[in-house]
Amino acid sequence: AVMTDTSSFRLATTTADIFRMTATLVDAGVEPWPISRAVYESRSICGMKLMTACLNTLRLADGGRSAWIYISSEMYQEAGADVEDTEGLIDYARSIDGVEVAVFIRCDEHDRDSWKLSFRGKTVVDVGKLAASLGGGGHVYAAGCLLHGSFDAVRAKVEVAVSRALDGCDYGQARG
Repeated sequence: AVMTDTSSFRLATTTADIFRMTATLVDAGVEPWPISRAVYESRSICGMKLMTACLNTLRLADGGRSAWIYISSEMYQEAGADVEDTEGLIDYARSIDGVEVAVFIRCDEHDRDSWKLSFRGKTVVDVGKLAASLGGGGHVYAAGCLLHGSFDAVRAKVEVAVSRALDGCDYGQARG
């Protein structure tokens, strides 16, 4: 959990206390390497196919400050994948140079008119506040919400919220 919640110690919220806690865990016998391998190096072939389909949806908006990816129910079916195969996909969108907000939209596996959204922030946008504005929650760098309607309607609503969040930021006050 420490590794994934800190994006492998890459977030500005990763403090010395986190490293001390991690050192205590390792001193107590926890082996980070097998955990890391299980989290980052164990994607199934179905997961790889889904990742490829998802990355093919990648688009930038807001002058390159937001990156968007999505997965439809058809993409799940064609890849033979499920929701567990989506873990970490948003990080590819977040990693693009210049992107401040990554948005991942995926269909709810039980309701084709429900969409689960994940947001990841990089430095200046509090995506927890962004998600809260859409009825969801989270924290500064990772948040989400659930919206209902057609894909196009949901995306349009979220595009407005993301653009507003980006326009309200002071880029001279980046958090790191």
